[in-house]
Amino acid sequence: MEDPSVWSGAGLLYPPGYSLEDWWMPKAQHNTMGRTRVIFRRNKTGVDVKTAHEMASDDGYVILDVRTAKERSQGHPPGSIHMALETIPDHLEELKGKKVLAFCRSGDRSGAAARFLTRHNIEAHNVNGGILAWSRAGLPLTKGPQP
Repeated sequence: MEDPSVWSGAGLLYPPGYSLEDWWMPKAQHNTMGRTRVIFRRNKTGVDVKTAHEMASDDGYVILDVRTAKERSQGHPPGSIHMALETIPDHLEELKGKKVLAFCRSGDRSGAAARFLTRHNIEAHNVNGGILAWSRAGLPLTKGPQP
């Protein structure tokens, strides 16, 4: 069986010192070969993209992009900050006192990030549908590598 301290089931490693349950809070299933498959749960308490855009504009929320740098370079909301999902524990102090709207490609990774931040007393909401829904809604995007 694989060592769970170095395997997340999604190609991403979770930070040392955190268990799989602390980081992802997944629903796990075991297959016949004894390996665990992680199934991400959608955060049904998140906000839709239009509401997120209004919250970022009017209510002082920070848009946190938890995708990879390559994904971000393909388009991101103007003014958003980039913090790849696996680096969030290293930046908790930077996020203390901020109101966060987390997003990724479709809403799964950002849901995990929002739950993690909430457990560390940071107000955070998942942006349901991620950048795919943001783009479909015709909301502004900036392309290229930016911080």
